[in-house]
Amino acid sequence: MKKLLCLVLVLGLTVSVTASCKDKIGPDASKPESSSVAGDVTLYVKGFGAKGDGTTDDYRAVEEAIREARKNEGTTVVRFEKDATYLLATKNINNTAMSLKNIKDVKLIGENTTIMIDNMISYATVQNAENIMLKGLNFKFKTLPYTIAKVKAVDKAALTVDIETRDTMGIEGIWESKNEANFGIIDVDTGRLHVFYQKVQVLDAGKNQYRLFCKAEDSGTDRVAMLAGLKHEMFIPIPEVGQMNGSALPITGTENVILEDINMWSASHFTFHFRDNRGEFLIRNVNMVPEPGTYEKMVSWRDGFHLKENRAKFTWENCRLTGAYDDIFNFSASGLNVVEVISDTEFIMESHEFGTNYPTTVEVGDEITVYNPEMGDFCGRTKITEVVKQGRLHIKVETPLKKLIAGKSAAAIDSLSAPDNIIKNCYIDGTFRFRSSVKIYDSEFKITYSWVENEFPWEGPIPKDILFKNCKLYGLTKDATFMSLGAVSTTGVVPEYGVERMVFEDCDVNPEKIYIREGTDVKFIKDGKVVFQKP
Repeated sequence: MKKLLCLVLVLGLTVSVTASCKDKIGPDASKPESSSVAGDVTLYVKGFGAKGDGTTDDYRAVEEAIREARKNEGTTVVRFEKDATYLLATKNINNTAMSLKNIKDVKLIGENTTIMIDNMISYATVQNAENIMLKGLNFKFKTLPYTIAKVKAVDKAALTVDIETRDTMGIEGIWESKNEANFGIIDVDTGRLHVFYQKVQVLDAGKNQYRLFCKAEDSGTDRVAMLAGLKHEMFIPIPEVGQMNGSALPITGTENVILEDINMWSASHFTFHFRDNRGEFLIRNVNMVPEPGTYEKMVSWRDGFHLKENRAKFTWENCRLTGAYDDIFNFSASGLNVVEVISDTEFIMESHEFGTNYPTTVEVGDEITVYNPEMGDFCGRTKITEVVKQGRLHIKVETPLKKLIAGKSAAAIDSLSAPDNIIKNCYIDGTFRFRSSVKIYDSEFKITYSWVENEFPWEGPIPKDILFKNCKLYGLTKDATFMSLGAVSTTGVVPEYGVERMVFEDCDVNPEKIYIREGTDVKFIKDGKVVFQKP
């Protein structure tokens, strides 16, 4: 009844229903907080006090609008003003600007609307939700997560690098990172090179001059020596902003999501982090690019789209994805270790990434691939017939696995590796890792490097059913090898397992620039004819 009364008021009819509408939609019924069209209730954030001027902290107003959306039955639109900029800066325990937890049938819609965050990591957290849409939004940090630095001096013996940054790093004296993996990036023609460091010393704050105390790990000694030539720029994380452990847009435990007309301009860590999701995910006109009109070169320090333990089907359409200094895509499921063999159809596994307990619920009918990464044996691919226990995963399977060895065999759940992804009409510049099936159409890949393989003990399963059709693929330089196909063992033996049913059809690609391991099942087809094939 309240929805009907509010609709009457919005249409401008003279009816004494103001009190009912105010109770329903917010603090000030004189502003256009709410309307209802075609069954959707629309809540306007400006009606809850949001200014959208880029300087006022609109966090509370937006939070109240979303809280109101939770109360509605049916679909609710939370509407942002066209071309406005909303600063969301109130520090909160979840480090997120907009919480969409335990909510369903909600759309956050703008039109070239910018969400600018400060004092937090995530623009929106979607968790245990259903039927969510984000549309027409640009996302940016108020303080960029990184700055560009020029190298001024290098001490190779001491592993120190003196730099001058474009922007202040906002520190005094000596700052020491709490993140063991704190790193800068050397900008080179062939890709990205990490230089790990733990401490930063202020040399001259007024001139933005600092000293990095670097680590020898990950070829750090050689890379510090490389910087002695003073020819390379570096990307340096801003302390307490860049490389914060979190995701710009995490979506977990959710069913059915649409991301449309989205520009992701800056992120501190992972950009889009999807885990434990179901249903259909449509990602249309989503661009991961530096903000237009700026001199920025990067968006995020880590993966663009990090997908693990997902049952959902993901479709990307008309996206431009660049500026990630880790993988643009990572499609995978976490690795599992077989720790106890009861029989060739019953065994117990633990998670390498998460410890003893695998955090995702496994179901009867799930497909699982089991192999021995040390000996190169393929135990088999089969389906789960019974889940005796979750966590420390105790399962029974359909097909006997004759080569199971406790402490040696490894596995991954194929059904949880985001199978059957689709990428259409997209431009991708960077690296990617495909551990699961995907079909790619009419897309262009400028590839720093890419891996279609398993990665024991972290990720699996063994990739299969991968199609590139009418695509253009090339490396950063004319002679660069830009892709690695095939499965790997930990001892270097040629494994029995390998990538299955991979096809490049009518693609602009040079097979000679792709490293193809033994056991890889791959075809290159042109005009219906096989022009190159392995094995």
